[in-house]
Amino acid sequence: PRPSPPESLEQSEDDSAMGRGLRCLLLALVYIDRIGVKHPERFLVTSKSIHKLLLTAIYVAAKFTDDSLPHPHRFFAKIGGVTHRKLKALENAFCKLIDFDFHVTDVEFQALCMEQLRWAVRGARTRNSIRKANKSARLRNLALKKNTS
Repeated sequence: PRPSPPESLEQSEDDSAMGRGLRCLLLALVYIDRIGVKHPERFLVTSKSIHKLLLTAIYVAAKFTDDSLPHPHRFFAKIGGVTHRKLKALENAFCKLIDFDFHVTDVEFQALCMEQLRWAVRGARTRNSIRKANKSARLRNLALKKNTS
């Protein structure tokens, strides 16, 4: 029997596409994290490989969480800019790297959600600090211009 996603990932009948997409993205991040933990020596992400890694992780997560996708490989290959044969090869390699371990516990999923939330808050704080610093600099420059005029 096919393992089921954690309760946090289960879909309700009125589940929106946004909710499914978010669950799929978070599940993909769990899979990517697993590869980094299991194979740190082989886990090198570059600007040339990141889109294929994300594409494959999201594709695998989508297949795991939603059986109703018609021909998902062709759709994902098209939006990812790869052939469907290339995507199948990426999927095969990806699944081997995570040892075909698709199941994510609620604890693991919630821990990832909290980690992502912490990163988002840190990023918001950093962006706010930068905005405040930029605003202060603009105000100082305006004051200097008025004083020199």
